[in-house]
Parts: sequence; structure tokens; C-alpha cells
Amino acid sequence: MGRALCLAPLAVVPGAFHRSTYSVFTSPKLVLVWGISVLLVVWWMLALGARGMARRWSWRWTSEGALVLLAIAVMMSAMASPHSARAWTGAGVRWSGAVTYLAVCFIAFSTGRLFRDRLPWSVPAVAMVGSIPVLGYAILQAFDRDPFDWATSMSFGIDVMSTFGNPNFTSGYLAIVAPLACAVAFRGGEAGGLVRGISGAVLMSCLWCIGHLGSLQGQLALVATALVLLARLQDRRLTGLSKWIGSLASAVLLIVVPIMAGRLGLAGLVGLSVVYALLISRDSFRPLEAVAETADGAPTSRVPQKSGRRSMAYYVVPVVGFGVAGMVWGHGFIWSRFSTALGERWTFWRVALRIFADSPLTGLGLETFSTRFAELRDAGHAAISPTHLTDSAHSVPLGLLAGGGILVSVAYLLLALSVIVLALRAWRSCSEDGRYLVAGLGAAWTAFHLQSAVSVDLPSLGILHGILIGSLLALGSGREEGNGRWMRLVDRWSDRPWKLRMGVMVPIGTVILVVLAGPLLAPVMADRAHHQAMISIARGEAAKAERHLLYAIDELPSDGLLWSRLARVQQAGGAMEAAYRSSLRAVELRPGDPALALETARRAAALVSRPGYLDEAVDRYEAVLRADPLGPHRSEIADFFAVIGRNKRATEIRGS
Repeated sequence: MGRALCLAPLAVVPGAFHRSTYSVFTSPKLVLVWGISVLLVVWWMLALGARGMARRWSWRWTSEGALVLLAIAVMMSAMASPHSARAWTGAGVRWSGAVTYLAVCFIAFSTGRLFRDRLPWSVPAVAMVGSIPVLGYAILQAFDRDPFDWATSMSFGIDVMSTFGNPNFTSGYLAIVAPLACAVAFRGGEAGGLVRGISGAVLMSCLWCIGHLGSLQGQLALVATALVLLARLQDRRLTGLSKWIGSLASAVLLIVVPIMAGRLGLAGLVGLSVVYALLISRDSFRPLEAVAETADGAPTSRVPQKSGRRSMAYYVVPVVGFGVAGMVWGHGFIWSRFSTALGERWTFWRVALRIFADSPLTGLGLETFSTRFAELRDAGHAAISPTHLTDSAHSVPLGLLAGGGILVSVAYLLLALSVIVLALRAWRSCSEDGRYLVAGLGAAWTAFHLQSAVSVDLPSLGILHGILIGSLLALGSGREEGNGRWMRLVDRWSDRPWKLRMGVMVPIGTVILVVLAGPLLAPVMADRAHHQAMISIARGEAAKAERHLLYAIDELPSDGLLWSRLARVQQAGGAMEAAYRSSLRAVELRPGDPALALETARRAAALVSRPGYLDEAVDRYEAVLRADPLGPHRSEIADFFAVIGRNKRATEIRGS
């Protein structure tokens, strides 16, 4: 049951979306991540209660310690943040706050513990199953068969792409799944030809969809799949011809298919997948007595180190050499592609570094980038994109640096180093078949980091990262001394009858689920109410829209966008003071948002004939300048100050 819960996010999160919600591709995935982590907590409670004992695992800082350190660092950063509420939940942004990080860390921890005594081949298998709705929907859209009509606002101003909504996120996800499919396709041993063939077809579909999506995010991350090709070249069970034909064909297709995807129709995609599946499924593996596994599949035998190192160098050096030569030869095209794709990310990254410089120890708080972006951006960006702002650094490492400072960044780096150390340990100790698993998981983990270097922090991709971490920790830890011993939790508790122990733990677990059900479902419930409010607004039913928005705010009171929408509905209904109060609440929840600050200032200006609102209007317009000193609204603000007789201030604003 515990292993099934650890694997569940791989199967259900990627394809989850709800057509009737407003944030269709965000909140359903988030609720699943949070919900599965809570179910795992309850499962651990019930498992320990049923046994009355806990397994005594030997502790290694390179595994559990690094995860615990990251969890502590994230909590400390959230508590120290000046925007603590947003840093904890990430509400109103992408929900990648401290709570989500804690959920991912716990799932990674559980995966590392529960898969420690067996090879986790189920991870790539379930990941491929979870990719089917993503691939299927992307292919439907590619051939103009999308059954839904989407507004561009559903995907940040661009066309909706598959179940992640955004082509960059979809492409990045598929680039993470690709090496897992490749590892299963190359696997010998217990994997039959049919399984390898299906995995090869999934791999080709991933490559084709990445090419169709045209995102640098996936194209960059796809490079990591080369690690699985190196594992194949090292497989001593393959005959020379079989080894080189399959490896060469795979390498060529990894390069060609994403480039030629636009020229391949449905028949071409199906034909290519079938041919590659047949090619891979016909691999013949000769027995290798020197490499074996135990009966339960745990990695125990050790490949001779000297020959292994010589073999790896024999293959890695030419591959790296060809790669460097290709980069030198095509450096002009590569730089042009990067500079075009990265675009204004350079500005985002500079702002992230400035935020880090201001709060180097604990950062500003996760998901708080938007609170200072408009304030810190340069004049060039303000001139080109005066109203185009962002709530993310578009680089997970830089986002952690700005949001979590040295505290979170060092913990994250230590976790990454521990994963690398344990992956190398697993590579040395696994059999030939197990090395494909290590290479696939390691390549997928590398692909996550490659795409995250130019992307935003998403719970739907972060949970995949967490399961990959747990799997690699489990592989690297292996069977350790003391793993088979049990320790009694509390003597008196352990001596109680099993029915009594379960009679206590089951109600406690049930209470936890009931208490947390509301907060867990709040994002989806609020989105559904928001969606119904938008429908009511389109129909001209202002009173009904206000009721839906009030319900949404009751579910999710920390979402500033909901308060802003409520203010607009109230203003349309003539309730100006209520609209202003709602606007003030929106600005409090979304500091640094110049658009909301300007709306609030305009509402205060409309009420200047009433006592006290003149000073309110002055404060609100000054807040707009503080939030976005280089924004396009300086002339409007200067005109306001001129109208109320503060000409000196108006002149200062115009001259700035």
C-alpha cells in the first residue's frame, strides 16, 4: 500500500485537469500532491500502529539527512519571510510554497525507505502509464482534433498545450519521461520483447511531441537521455552488432525526430514508432554469469571496478568529444536558439540576483518574486514590456536563491550532491540490468534539472523530481546493516493487542483526513466558484457572480486575485466603498502588483469627495510608484497630483 501511494503521483498527476475550474492545469495537480502526502502520513501511522514496532534503518546523511535538512531550511525561510503567508502556500502564484516542498520531501523520503529492499522498476513503468494522457492529448492537438476550446488566458497568454496547459511545461515533462522509457526499452533480463517494444514506442512519441511543442525546455532536457545510451554501450550481454545498431539508431532518432516532427504526419509517427519498437524488441542478451541478482531482485553483485572504469572511459570520451565538436561547429545556431528562446529571462535572472543580494541568508520567501520584480527591473525591460510582469524568476535554482537565500540553496545543493553520490554507488553495485534503471532514473533526474534551469517551479514537475530522488536514494542505500532489525516503539504500546492498537490509530488517521480535507480541497473548490462567477459575469448576473466570488474567498481567503475580481464586480454594482475595501485587501495579498495598486488608487480617487479618501488616494498612487517606478502610469499619477494642487510632486514624477 505504501509503495502504491508513492507511485500514485506518477500515474494521476500528469494527466489531471478539470474542465470547469479556472486554474484548470494547476489546482487539480496540486490537490493530488498534497492529498497523497497526507495519505502517506496516515499510512505510516497505521503501519506503525499495526506492528507496534518501527524498522531500524541505519541513518546516512547522504540520504534522509539531506531531505530533512531541505525541509527544515524551507520552513525557516517561510517563517523569516516578510510575506510569510504566501511563502508557506504559494497561493495566487503556482502553489510551490513551503507546504508543497514539505509534501514532496515526505514523498521522496517515503519512496527512499519503501523501495530500499528492491529495484524500483515500477517507477519508470508507472511514469510511462502516466504519460499516456499527456502524449495522447498533445497528439490530438497536433492534428487539430482538440475536443475543447481554450482561452489563451488559461495558459499564460499562449496556446494551451496538452494536460500541462503550457508547451514549455509539457515539453519538460516529456523530456523527463523519455529516459525512463528508454531504460525500459533497452532492458534485458525479465523484460520481454513486447514490454521493450511498447517502451520504444512511448519514447518515439515523446520525441515527436517535444519536436511539435517546439520548446527549448524539453529540447535542452532531452540531452540527458544520452546517459541511457552510454549504459547500453556498456552492456556486456549484447553482441557487438546488436549493441551498435540499436545504440546508433537511438542516438540518430534522439536528434532527428524532434527536428523533423513537423514533417511527420500521423502515419509517419505510427510507422516510426512501430519500426523502432520492432528493432528494440529484437535485442538478444547473452547470459553473463559474472553479473547476477538475488532472487528478490535486490542489487548485490559487483561489476569489476577496473574493467568498468576502462569501459566507461572508452565510450564516454568519444561521445563527449563529438558533443564538444558539434557545439563548436554549430555554436552560432546554438547561441541564436538560446538567445531567442531565453528572451527576457535574462532580466528575470538579474532581478532574482538583486533580490538575493538584499536578503542573502533566508531570501525573500518562496513564491514572492513578483513582490519586487516591477520595482527592480531595468529601464530596458520597462520600455519594451511596460505591463508584462512575471511572478517567477523562470529558473528554479535562481528562484530558490532569491526566495530561500543561502539557507535553502545550500540545502538543495547538498541534496543534489547526495543524489549523485548514491547514484554512482548504485551504478557500481548493480547488475547489468539494474544499471539501465540507474541510468534511466539518473538521466530523468538530470533532465529535470536541465529543464528547471530555464523554467518555473511547478508542483506537478516537483513531485516527479521527488520520486526520482527517493528512487535513487533507495538504489544507492541498498541493503544496509541493521535494516532487518526491529525496535519497539513504546514497551507498553507494543504489548497491547493488535485490535486495540488499530482501534486507536484508525480513528486518529480518520480525524486527520477529515480535518485536512477542507484545506486540501480549497484550491479546487475556489477555482470552481471562480469559474462560475466568470460565467455569471458574462451573463450579466452581477449579484450571482458576487455570491460565487464570496464563496471562493471563503474557501481561499489568501488569494488576492479573487479579492480583485470581487472589487470589480462590486464597483460595477455601484458599491464603491465596498469595492475599495476589497481592492485594499487584494493589494495586501499581492504586494508589488502595480496593476492592482493602480486599480485601488483609481477607486480611492473616485471617492475623494468623501471624508478621508483624499489622503487614501495620495497614499495609493504613491504605492503604485513604489511598486513600479519605471511603469507606464507615471503621467496619470502626475496628473492626479496636479489636479489636487500638489504641482511640485507632479513635476518630480514627470521628471523622474
